[in-house]
Amino acid sequence: MKRFLFSLLVISLCVITSAAQSNRGNLSGTVSDSSGVIQGATITVKDNQSGKEISAVSNDAGGYTVAQLDVGTYTVKISAAGHKTFTATDLKIEVAREYTLNATLEPGSISESVTVVAGADIVNSVDAQLSNTVS
Repeated sequence: MKRFLFSLLVISLCVITSAAQSNRGNLSGTVSDSSGVIQGATITVKDNQSGKEISAVSNDAGGYTVAQLDVGTYTVKISAAGHKTFTATDLKIEVAREYTLNATLEPGSISESVTVVAGADIVNSVDAQLSNTVS
């Protein structure tokens, strides 16, 4: 009986550990301008390889989260009424990482845009974890 309970405990721990790991990443941040946070801004995240798009809207505190992004390179567009569109290109999303992209929108018409080329990794401000993806 003890051996059975011990085996059950070990199997349960293995299942819990494997369920906690993810092969996707998350992107979050805050949208603001010179006067404070922007509610209701539209965030569009596009996978550069597949063309798949995911949209989100900033909440009352200007925050947004786009969860469960596949590993890859993305283009993020953030727009709000009365502001220029903010675009960040070549954002790398890696396995099981939390990324932060805070955007400060400038006043102007929507036809104008500000583009940020990210080429390098986004700063991970959530924890001190370092990782790398091996193909």
